[in-house]
Amino acid sequence: MSVNSANMNIVMNDDEEEMIDYVKSDRLVFYIQEDFTNYTTGKVETDAKCYVLYDELEDEYFICGSRVKSRELEYSDFKFYCKSKETVVDYLAFVLNPVDSNVSYGLYNFPDLFVNNDVVDYQTLEYQRQDENEIALYLEMSFRRRPIRNLLRMLKEIRY
Repeated sequence: MSVNSANMNIVMNDDEEEMIDYVKSDRLVFYIQEDFTNYTTGKVETDAKCYVLYDELEDEYFICGSRVKSRELEYSDFKFYCKSKETVVDYLAFVLNPVDSNVSYGLYNFPDLFVNNDVVDYQTLEYQRQDENEIALYLEMSFRRRPIRNLLRMLKEIRY
């Protein structure tokens, strides 16, 4: 018998009737950022960053992110839930303005995400996005819906 919760998988061994619990420590995370060329400096800069996780218990996607702080403004972080990967793609297309910019995106493995953090938010995910957690990252690409939908499908179907 097996019982799932957000952070634990409890397994009942019928032979010994003992309960073994362990924490699911790793979490597959989709990361995407908007990159644009600052025509004043000629440098590529980041305007917005988003993280997407899949919550298998609620059968929904968790999206959080922020605009990058400018000299004039400090933007609020955002977080939302969404049931459909199509709606996640539509939301990302709207937020990241792919007509006038490129995106960088990829997958990360965030170990111990729910073990070490009581709250998972933009700041937590930003802190954990380290090179050693990167699975694959594609830089300055055109925003194409199909590859992003495929990555969101992977979030849902690939389990620890």
